[in-house]
Amino acid sequence: MDISLAGGTSDEFTCSPCSPLDKAIFPLHIKPWKKQTIQISYTPNQEEEKMGYLTIISNDRDFPKVEIPLKSIYQGKALAEVTPTQLDFGYVAVGDQKTLSLKITNKGEGHKNLEITKVHNDPPLSTNFMVDNSLKFPSYLKPEENLEVQVTYKPSDAAIHQERLIVATNDLDTPNIPIKLLGISKTPPKIEVNSKKISFMNVEIGKSQQEVLIISNQGGSDLDIRMFFAPGSDSDFSFSPTILGKIAAGGKANVYVEYTAAILGRSRGTLVLSSNDPNQAKLNIELSGMGIESNESHVLKLELTYENGDDSMIDNDFRDVDLVYENPYGDVCTKIPEQSRNPNWGIFGTPKWFAFGAKEEPERIIHTNPGQKDGLYGVKVLYQEDCEDIPTQTIALLLGISVDALITGLSEGVLRLNVGDDIEDIISQHCFGHGNTNATVTAYINGQLADEKTVKLNKKGDMMEIFKIERKGNKFIIK
Repeated sequence: MDISLAGGTSDEFTCSPCSPLDKAIFPLHIKPWKKQTIQISYTPNQEEEKMGYLTIISNDRDFPKVEIPLKSIYQGKALAEVTPTQLDFGYVAVGDQKTLSLKITNKGEGHKNLEITKVHNDPPLSTNFMVDNSLKFPSYLKPEENLEVQVTYKPSDAAIHQERLIVATNDLDTPNIPIKLLGISKTPPKIEVNSKKISFMNVEIGKSQQEVLIISNQGGSDLDIRMFFAPGSDSDFSFSPTILGKIAAGGKANVYVEYTAAILGRSRGTLVLSSNDPNQAKLNIELSGMGIESNESHVLKLELTYENGDDSMIDNDFRDVDLVYENPYGDVCTKIPEQSRNPNWGIFGTPKWFAFGAKEEPERIIHTNPGQKDGLYGVKVLYQEDCEDIPTQTIALLLGISVDALITGLSEGVLRLNVGDDIEDIISQHCFGHGNTNATVTAYINGQLADEKTVKLNKKGDMMEIFKIERKGNKFIIK
């Protein structure tokens, strides 16, 4: 007996054993009442009908040649995408409930339907998280169709609840997709501060004063806080640390608020504490400072602003420009590397870089003690990011997830990103029309406006000089 694929049969069909690939075993001999299994495989490479024949030639006198028709149609491949990969319900009191939803989408190719066989809890007998029981499974999605699944958190006891949902589909690559479920029903966090007003009085130009803001959690679960200055706040205030970790129930944290007098007269600002306290989601700390004249050396303040959308972390604009201040020996004060933010220049003094807000804009540099040596200083701007080459952190922000979630999703196959097309689409969507930017640098000497200049930066890596500033006889002069 000889077995082979007939001429003209699509090469997407294969058989085993089959001549001539397995010619060593042919002719094949089958003893009476015995059998031989032939495996026929189909590996499609495009969406269309394929045909062929399997030919069996034997010493059977009645049927010396048998041709078995082969036919197959590739319908495509189902790919399941579930977003988000985590549902965080936050605080919900025992007896109350909160509902969030996730979306299941068929991101496959061809005409293959995605079969959602089940969406179930893990552990199966959850008493806290419930899937909408009006949904019937299995459910089928055509390519690009989606299904919204509502999940309700109704805590049965006062605790921190961490469970999972499993989305089971016919996706051959990831048939079971886990979704993290987080909820807390302990007594909610409660934010308290030692003062809602901080005043800095009669601070000499160029000098700084610091006060301590004590934030305490008087509630029964962790307090999460994000801090930022309200729009319109003067740029003479700063705070550290800029990011606080969780404050445990009964715990507290110190925030150091600083005022650096760079202008004569009154400065005002508002430090906003945004938290997960359900009764006080935002708490404003009012700041004021009074700058007075100094008999000591001149004080130089540089401030950079540029076009980059609003001051949130997710708008649609990721352009980034940095301010660079260079001493006569070529040493710089700038944002990166971090040790350049507050360098000690010895005979040329100690300038300080600082900025706040999600985009660190405006950036400022204050030079309060120009040292004992005259010289020429340079002020430049550097175009750090023009949306053409977005880093991992920014991609995660564009997707609305954390860097950890992005890396985990890609490594576990839960999140699929085509490195060429998907990333390019994300960049195009969020960076259209944001190739260049206008940057403005304003210089103040002893709190008085000395000069201002606006330049246009065309692409990432562009650096332009704005001012030359001469220090002569303990005074700054804009050249």
